Amino acid sequence: MLAQSSPGACARLDTDHRFTGSACLSIPRETNPMHSYSTDWLVRGVLTGVAVTVGFIVLFNFLDIPAGHQAHGLMQIAVPVLPAASVVFARPILLKTVLRVRRSPFLLDEDLNAMFTGQVVGVIGGVLIGIVLYTDIF
Repeated sequence: MLAQSSPGACARLDTDHRFTGSACLSIPRETNPMHSYSTDWLVRGVLTGVAVTVGFIVLFNFLDIPAGHQAHGLMQIAVPVLPAASVVFARPILLKTVLRVRRSPFLLDEDLNAMFTGQVVGVIGGVLIGIVLYTDIF
């Protein structure tokens, strides 16, 4: 007797209603308690980092912070990147330190490391894309 009526079920029940046989090689997403993999966290971190950093760079330059075109080029990039990085990096740093006891048991340390790595790459990519957008728009 199959454990589930779905066509992808691979475990069988014996007479005492215990699972026997080998486990499935691929667990469907609906039955996976983690609901994600570390690469998912990496990609989410990259996309979040890029979106937030580009948004801050375009917004700050649109509002002429700092001091318009008279400011040094490095200053025009560094000022928006610092608040963007503080917004982006806040969640993984808090989850690894202060909120460690309150986080979900399904969120592993390797997921947080992947998220942080993705956000670092995202902020760097966001700076590059933000510079390109700034030079094209303004």
